[in-house]
Amino acid sequence: MRRRMLVLVTGWLVGSLAWSASAAQGPSLAAAPTPAAQLVGSWKLDRAKTKDGQDVWKRRLDAMRAAQIAEPADAAGMFALHTGHAPYTGDWQLKSAMRDLLEIAERLSFRFSDESVTITDDLNRALTFATTGTKEKRQLSATQFNARTRFSGGALTQLVTSDELALTEVYLPSEDGTEMLVSITVDKPDFKPPLKDIMRVYTRSGGSH
Repeated sequence: MRRRMLVLVTGWLVGSLAWSASAAQGPSLAAAPTPAAQLVGSWKLDRAKTKDGQDVWKRRLDAMRAAQIAEPADAAGMFALHTGHAPYTGDWQLKSAMRDLLEIAERLSFRFSDESVTITDDLNRALTFATTGTKEKRQLSATQFNARTRFSGGALTQLVTSDELALTEVYLPSEDGTEMLVSITVDKPDFKPPLKDIMRVYTRSGGSH
């Protein structure tokens, strides 16, 4: 997973580095803005650039449920689900958590204080997280989850867990602050074959930072 994330971030930064190099040729080079300064404000989903197979994980869970019904308990289904614990039968709870935590927001906004960030979606649901990496319990729709939020490099990173579900979410602004890449890796459960990273692209809306 770490290798996939490194490739993802490296590819996204190629364009940013090119922009930075051209800017450096100007008469003066301003100090680089902080990640918070790059993320603050409102963002709108760019569906033309977004690759988000919401139906993929739903089909995987449906296939898993069908395999459990059709095969003996010790048989391996076509899409096996591995959690590292006892056989997991609460697939409806997992599906509900994935629906709530992987729902696509058409709009996102970020507001920062010294050690926290408030993220608001298009349904005006606002959640505030400490950016110190502290473990915090929050709720979105019907799903309770734990989150650890911190800045890592030029991105805001969240580790999200809810029972048998674990996600890594990365909010990475482009160098010029006009676009934001949101990448989501499903760390757990371990689907076979594995789910590809979810990638969403947002463009800045509502004027400047």
